Amino acid sequence: MIISIVLIMIMSVPPSLAIEVDGIKSVGEWNEDWNWNQTGEKSFPIGNRLAMWQEGIELDNDPKNDSGPDYDDSMAQAGESSGYDIMRFYSAYDPATDTAYGLVQVYGLCADLDGDLDPNNDCLAFGDCDGIGPAEIIIIHFIQDSLGTDIRIDVQDNNVAVDNPALAGKVNIAWNLDPNNFIEDPDDNTQPRAVYEFSMAEFTSSGLFSRDAGDSPIEIKLTAGGLEDIPGEDKASAFLWFPTPKIDIEKYVQDINGNWLDADSPRGPKLVNGTTAYWKYVVTNTGDDYLIDVAVDDDIVGSITCPQNTLNVGESMTCFKDGSIPDDCPDYENLATVEGYGAVSGIKVTDADPAHYYCDIPALTPAGLMALIGILGMIGIVGLKRRD
Repeated sequence: MIISIVLIMIMSVPPSLAIEVDGIKSVGEWNEDWNWNQTGEKSFPIGNRLAMWQEGIELDNDPKNDSGPDYDDSMAQAGESSGYDIMRFYSAYDPATDTAYGLVQVYGLCADLDGDLDPNNDCLAFGDCDGIGPAEIIIIHFIQDSLGTDIRIDVQDNNVAVDNPALAGKVNIAWNLDPNNFIEDPDDNTQPRAVYEFSMAEFTSSGLFSRDAGDSPIEIKLTAGGLEDIPGEDKASAFLWFPTPKIDIEKYVQDINGNWLDADSPRGPKLVNGTTAYWKYVVTNTGDDYLIDVAVDDDIVGSITCPQNTLNVGESMTCFKDGSIPDDCPDYENLATVEGYGAVSGIKVTDADPAHYYCDIPALTPAGLMALIGILGMIGIVGLKRRD
C-alpha cells in the first residue's frame, strides 16, 4: 500500500493536486485513467496508475482472496473480504511541495483482518481495538539500485516505522474504520470497499529517491496481513520506470533534380546561383516520453514553422523552409536545431543537424567584363610607363 507513495515520485502531475490524506477516495481526488508506462506500455495522456506484479505475472488489479504461498487463500475468516486484501494502487507527486501521495484500494474494510466489516471485532483475536493492531502489519519494501536505496516501512499497531532516519516523521497514513462509510459499492464485493492513503514529505530532497531520466526503476514489494500467517499475507510487487525523453532532427537540402540529400558534410549538392534553396527538417521523438513545446530553429534562416509542437513516442513530423541563393554563392552551411520537453519527466531535450551546398564561380556579366578589361588595361599602361 505504501507502495503507491513511492510510485508518485516518477510522475510529474500538475502542482495543485488537492489530495487530502484522510482515508477516503473522494470524487476527483484520484484519476482512474492514470496509466503511464506501468506495464511497459508507454501511452498518453500521462498518469500514475500502477499495475502490479505477482510471481512474475502482470496484474492490472490484484485478484481477490489471493493470499498465502500459492496466492489462493482468503484472509477473511469471518466474512467476504479482509481489509488487507489488495486490489489496486495509485500515486501522485506534487513538485510544488515535493510531496508524494499514495492510495491503495482494498476489497474489505481497512484494518479488518477477518473480514467481518467490524475492525473492533478484531480486538480480541488480533489486538487492533482501534485500527491496525500488533498482530497485523503492512510492510513496504522499495529499492532503487542506481541510488543504492533499500528502504522498509512497517505499519503495525497504528504506528509507522521507517528504517531510514532520513524519512522518519515524513510519512503520513490514514484509513477508514467506519463500516457504514464504504468508498465503493457496498453491495458489490468484487470491488474495493475502502482505501489507505499516504503521503511523504521532502520526497526527492531526502536524496534517497530520484525520478531523473536514466535512473533505474524502483521496485516496490508490498506485504499485508497478519503476523500469525493464517492463512497468509497478500503480496504484490511493482516497478516504477523512469521516462527517458529523446529527440532527433535530420536536415535535408534539395538538389537541382529535386532529390532530398542529407548533406551533413561539405560541400553538399551543387545549386544554381541566384535561385532558391529548399530545406526539409524531419523531427522524431526517439525516446519514451511524450514531447511538448517542440520548436525548430535554423541558425541562418531563423525559426522554422512546423505542423505541430507535440510528438508522441515514435512520432515524426516534417517541416520545410526556403531561402534565396546569392549570386556570389560561397560554400554554404546552416545548422538546424530542435528542442522539446518530456511531458512526464519535464526534462529538456535538444538535437542539431547541419546542411551544405555550393555553386559555380559566378560568370561575369557584360558590365563586369568591361570593368575587368578596363582594370587590366590600366595595369598594362602602368606597367609600360614603368618600363620606359
